[in-house]
Amino acid sequence: MIFPPFTNLITDRLILRELQASDAEQIFKIRTDPRVNQFLDREPTKSVDDSLKFINNILKNHEKQNAVMWAITLKNEPQLIGTVVYWHIVKERDKAEIGYEMLPEYFGKGIMREALMEVVRFGFEDMQLKTI
Repeated sequence: MIFPPFTNLITDRLILRELQASDAEQIFKIRTDPRVNQFLDREPTKSVDDSLKFINNILKNHEKQNAVMWAITLKNEPQLIGTVVYWHIVKERDKAEIGYEMLPEYFGKGIMREALMEVVRFGFEDMQLKTI
């Protein structure tokens, strides 16, 4: 498995970029939405400050090569609308789990499918994962 430096990914409609502190409010919106959380085993985020701590934790985990998360944005709108993450990375087995979440107003538009196709391609080709 290769853990490359953070790499932006681009598709026809999307830019998948590194999380930034300025994404905290959007992360808060996603992580407090009951339509998103019904599918996830976690407590809703309690504050924007908690979202900022989450972002900082993700960035630290990337430095430690334990996770990599992309902010999903539309090419014409730089505001985060969702995330995709590789986590539970097992380097010895070239294996990682994938997770994702998105604001409900973007459901049903093929956005997550488009993002996942590129992230999976990156995982197999660039990271040389054998199992996702």
